[in-house]
Amino acid sequence: MESSARGCGTCWNMAPQISADNVVKRTAPMKRKGAIFGGVGGTLLKSHESYFKDPNNLAVLEMGDVLFTFTCRKGRSSSYEKQMLEAFANLSSFQDETVENHVPAFDVNCVADMKKYTFVLQKCAYLLPNICADDIADPRLMSTVDYHTACQPKGTRVWTDVSEENTFRITKPIIPHVFSITMQLKTSTIKSEDLRILSEHIGVRIDRGLLMERTRRTKQPKPDATAKAKSVLLYTDIKGGVLVTHVTVVLNKGLPDIIANIVDTFGSWGLREVCETAALTRKYLRKRLSLSSTEFSIFAHRVCYKKPSDGENGDEPDIFYDIPREVLNDKNSEGIEKNEQEEFYDASSSDDSILLVPSCVERAEIRNKLDGTKKV
Repeated sequence: MESSARGCGTCWNMAPQISADNVVKRTAPMKRKGAIFGGVGGTLLKSHESYFKDPNNLAVLEMGDVLFTFTCRKGRSSSYEKQMLEAFANLSSFQDETVENHVPAFDVNCVADMKKYTFVLQKCAYLLPNICADDIADPRLMSTVDYHTACQPKGTRVWTDVSEENTFRITKPIIPHVFSITMQLKTSTIKSEDLRILSEHIGVRIDRGLLMERTRRTKQPKPDATAKAKSVLLYTDIKGGVLVTHVTVVLNKGLPDIIANIVDTFGSWGLREVCETAALTRKYLRKRLSLSSTEFSIFAHRVCYKKPSDGENGDEPDIFYDIPREVLNDKNSEGIEKNEQEEFYDASSSDDSILLVPSCVERAEIRNKLDGTKKV
């Protein structure tokens, strides 16, 4: 992917000076002025560009609320919207998406291409407290039925018959009770070289990113109205949590002008959906990552520890612990000496075959923590 997009006034390789510490107070539903869903409110901005350079917007995020912009334009776009199209429309995990994924090529500088489509652009930002980017930037997690059932706004249908790896399918209303769209999306990790380009475009440092791109169920699909659909989750580590920037770009060539004009006014409805998504995602992550404990690291990971046999009483029963993630190494690396008698399994995973092989130092740290760590 190549892009000439540049930042919006904030140094691209820095995170905004905000903290997610206050968001914890907003994670439980509460009645307050301006709240839209589950204690979360939001601000509908006029421009996709003016997110992180305005201190007032940063204050909104620190309150636990969301920022949101939405446009639907037929054959036209502002200068920054063209930059969004250039930065996101051609992102792909495929080597050649026109051949492998049967989507058309698109050139933002081609007048014919720009006149051909209606461009649906959506952008939002919110904070997730008590996690880091590595906790959530996982294509496997983001493509599970469990995640989308828990985090998608009301009215979204999550399909359960998808067999492709890291892929999910949802049906979402675009105009309530009038127009809905069904999409199958493949989730993948965005390459580091693309993250830098996107950082320059967004205007803040992006630490991790996930791409969700539309795929088709059949190998030789017939063209339909949705030529391209890309949804990108960008994660920036900040004090106390993660800044999430979510950008969606859809190229549609079958949306009538009158519908496009109506959709362009649906920003307030979209804002409610984003508030709902932020509230539901925070609730889901608190449950999944066991963030209720204040005694130990907020990045605690459920681990099954198999004690070595003493040779007399046979194998000790498995014991489960919440071990801080920072002392675990979940990748087998060269040079790590494995102690065959000590096994650490990822008990948070449904796959019992996943073996964590900590280094010698990490194993010692884990053993030292066992006496003081709460058994579960």
